Parts: sequence; C-alpha cells; structure tokens
Amino acid sequence: MKTWKKIVVMLCTGLIVACHDSNNTDEPVIETKPLLPKKELRGVWMATVWGLDWPRGDYNAATQKAKYIEYMDLFASNNINAVFVQVRGMADSYYESPYEPWSKYITGVAGKKPDYDVLRFMIDEAHKRGISFHAWLNPYRIATRLKKRIISPIWMPKYLLH
Repeated sequence: MKTWKKIVVMLCTGLIVACHDSNNTDEPVIETKPLLPKKELRGVWMATVWGLDWPRGDYNAATQKAKYIEYMDLFASNNINAVFVQVRGMADSYYESPYEPWSKYITGVAGKKPDYDVLRFMIDEAHKRGISFHAWLNPYRIATRLKKRIISPIWMPKYLLH
C-alpha cells in the first residue's frame, strides 16, 4: 500500500511540475502591434428623398450627372471609400422597378422615366474613384403627408386608401 501512495504522490508531483510555467511573471502580455482592420470604412450618406443632397431639384440629366460627379470627386479627395445612397425613399425609386414608380426628384414627375440609367450611372461613377456604392432602400415609407395626395392611388396599397 505504501508503494501505491508513493506512486500517486510522484505522479501528482510530476503533473504539477509539468503544468508549471517557468516564464510566468504574473504580468499580462501586452501586444506591441495595434490591432487594426485591414480596410477602414470611411463613408458618406447621400439623401435623395426630397432631393436633399442630390439631385437638389434639378431635372436636367446633364446637370444631375455633373453634380453627382462633383460629389464623387469631393469624396475621393477626402479619402472617402464608401457612399450610401438612398435609392428608394418614399414609394419611388431611382431604378427601373415593376413595383415602384420612378422618383419625381429625378424628372420632376413621379413615374416619368429619365433619359439615363440613374442607378448604373451612380454605381459606375463611384467605382471609377475606388468608392464602394451601397444602395439604401426605405421599404416602408409611402409619404410624409398622406392627407395631401402627393402619390397616385395606383401606387398605394389598398389599405391606405380607406
């Protein structure tokens, strides 16, 4: 029996010694290199609802394009690498859709198709400058003033018309 006790004591001692870290100074190890993301997001938001940031009440395709290019050049010069553009603000769209009419902020008339592919133009101009394009969709807002009929009833859900 004494032999077994000696063997158990020796095994426990060996286990304790094997688990001991001789380099342990009881101080935490501090990394000297900062942990940084590989790519930093530096983005801007362009509100198109009510034409706030773009196209700002201008219904001419050439001047709309020039203003957008001016924005993209400004963003690129300030090292912006992402642009978030609202392409569906109030039950209207800045792209061809079977569900929503064209935005009145592009042509001045809701549902009127513009002379150019607005979304393709915006994406291409952002990408030319190394800026990623993110489309922001507002799927819920129909209008801000339903009492004042600013949207044709054919584009509104039936439950909102009663």
